[in-house]
Amino acid sequence: MFQKNQVLTLHVICNAKKTDLQRLDEGNYKLKLDSLPIAGKANKEIIQIFKDMGYNIKIIKGEKSKIKQIQFL
Repeated sequence: MFQKNQVLTLHVICNAKKTDLQRLDEGNYKLKLDSLPIAGKANKEIIQIFKDMGYNIKIIKGEKSKIKQIQFL
């Protein structure tokens, strides 16, 4: 589904009832998280979600923003 070195834009919604990843359009996704954006918990959850799907990622932009760019390693 995702390629190595591919960059995606994530629109992150924290404190949702359940975790959900939705495609908005080419390269843009909405990700709902159940964690709060406190002390990097949301970023850690994003990395773990993609790791569970079999991908290693790196957050390259937006560490403290709701709009993040991630790169697949």
